[in-house]
Amino acid sequence: MLEKPTDALELARELMRAQTSRRRALEKELDSIWRALESVSVSFVESTEHIQGLLETSVLEGADGKDALRLTLRQTMERLEDSGIGLDGAVGEVFDPRRHRAIEELAASRTGELFVVKVLSRGVTCAGRRFKPADVVVRRGRDRE
Repeated sequence: MLEKPTDALELARELMRAQTSRRRALEKELDSIWRALESVSVSFVESTEHIQGLLETSVLEGADGKDALRLTLRQTMERLEDSGIGLDGAVGEVFDPRRHRAIEELAASRTGELFVVKVLSRGVTCAGRRFKPADVVVRRGRDRE
């Protein structure tokens, strides 16, 4: 049994220190998990972009090979969506510096909103956390492509 009120106060302080230490350890572990998820997600998206690039070039010969890659790409994209991994970046979107990284701005008028005219690589999000912004080419105004 506790002898004095100061003993109770010291015990409460010790419990708070232990809880703080445990919380910090859990935060470090969670941060490590987020970094691993980020790495895997970005690599996964880069792989899908590589497959898309192969489909758009003449590197592959024959319809069967391209059909197989299209199926693989579609299944991969479905798995990304099912797992809560989101992709950002589409031609025609209004440029948003929180979601996009402008790699190049094409010459156009000096006024008006910036619009995405080309997506160089898609952005990656998971559970509301942005892992990677979309790399895009932008132009002011929608009227020209």
